[in-house]
Amino acid sequence: METLRYFYHSDLSIWLSVDLMADQRSWVSPYSYCQNSPIIRTDPTGALDDWYQSEAGNVVWREGDAETTTVNGEEFKNIGTSYTATVIGGDALIHYDQDKPTFIDLTTDVGKKYSMIAAEGSWIKQDGETKRETEYGLLLISASMENRLNNPKFFPNKGTYESLFTSSQYNAPSSRTYKNIASQILTWESWYGTADVMSYLYAVFKASHGSAISTLQTDYKFANADKILGYAHNNSNLFGKYSINLGFDKTNTLIKTLQSSSVVFSTLK
Repeated sequence: METLRYFYHSDLSIWLSVDLMADQRSWVSPYSYCQNSPIIRTDPTGALDDWYQSEAGNVVWREGDAETTTVNGEEFKNIGTSYTATVIGGDALIHYDQDKPTFIDLTTDVGKKYSMIAAEGSWIKQDGETKRETEYGLLLISASMENRLNNPKFFPNKGTYESLFTSSQYNAPSSRTYKNIASQILTWESWYGTADVMSYLYAVFKASHGSAISTLQTDYKFANADKILGYAHNNSNLFGKYSINLGFDKTNTLIKTLQSSSVVFSTLK
């Protein structure tokens, strides 16, 4: 076989060069690198590699998706594929999407957006249970911010997200989460466990970085995402008596009503 004459690079998924000794080792399978199964290490989503945390708070990145792993005699529990770490001083976070870090400066405008999305969707008591907003719901919150930023005539925001976050428009500007998300992350971990918190922060990161409007339109087929100016959840309403349901059907979100420019500001139709 021709493939017996090449070295396979499993990280790049290509054959690199001729193996001059292949003819003398015909008993060696070209798929030895993957235990004779070419798909055993296929991992298109990265789900086979996770973060683990020990009781002492140490965190490691390890190959595999087992519930626990042991490193140098210390046991670590699986906390998921993403991890968010607090930078000393509390002014920044480092978000790891798999093992690739992104620095989040919480003093910047996108950092303020991240904090507000986390605060608006954080754990809420509802129906006797403590729930948090879904990834879809966080995208709705983010889209409302993006749409407002694009309408300076009605939202004189000087081009910043931070200036949009007033108590008359959002529920959480005075919350501890918005004021100090780094500290709140530690509190959440003590209440709900690290794995659930890391999962939530991953959804917050995806909602705050990039275009939530585009993601909703492309991934969720929500054509009216560019019309969302507000939302209502937990019996609160950003625009008081003005509200319209834009027809979203994600029933697991805490958001019950979306508010559109077509009702609130007719000139924005």
